[in-house]
Amino acid sequence: MAAELDIESFLRDGCVDDMAANAMRAAPAHIQKVVLDRGDLAGARNPSSALLARLRDARAAGRDLASDGAMSGRGPSAGDTMSGYGGQSWDMSSGPAFVKMRGLPFSAVKEDVLHFFSKFQLKVQDVTLGVNREGRPSGEAYVRFMSEQVAKEAIRDRNKQRMEHRYIELFWMTPGDAQKAGVMGATGADAGGADPGMGSFACADPSAWMQGAMAGF
Repeated sequence: MAAELDIESFLRDGCVDDMAANAMRAAPAHIQKVVLDRGDLAGARNPSSALLARLRDARAAGRDLASDGAMSGRGPSAGDTMSGYGGQSWDMSSGPAFVKMRGLPFSAVKEDVLHFFSKFQLKVQDVTLGVNREGRPSGEAYVRFMSEQVAKEAIRDRNKQRMEHRYIELFWMTPGDAQKAGVMGATGADAGGADPGMGSFACADPSAWMQGAMAGF
């Protein structure tokens, strides 16, 4: 009972939204303890995103410990799998895959994108925010997922969902599209073969786009 009171007090004092609060309540007790041990959320620009990031980090730390014991010190290699959204195992040998977001509030930051995809355990470096030729937010973002299967699951799960008052549209990206957008980890293996369903990027000058996109890292 005392632990439940501690959690509710933590959530109330942190002023987090319902999504983050419910994620904390649903977490296993040992995960909740790790989060609480890191202290309150005072000073966080977005307490809800900060809480979701703590939960994600705590789960990742637990998986890393389990992995170290199970794999006897061997690092991941092609063909290995890891636990992902929905408890499924994803094939790491397929490499990263990319999704374009359209319709973001112009005030959106990377943490807002992480919050939007909170089930998928992304990191800040997986997100590239779009800018126009004047260097202002374009309302688009480009997101890297661990595999094609995870990216497709993200589109099915989150397409047309809200970020603040805006509906967010999600589109599949080819590696070439992702490279043009300056997405970290994009190889651009098919840079000459853009997906005809993707449309054009916000910045007509690739060099200007790259400078703006990389400024977010």
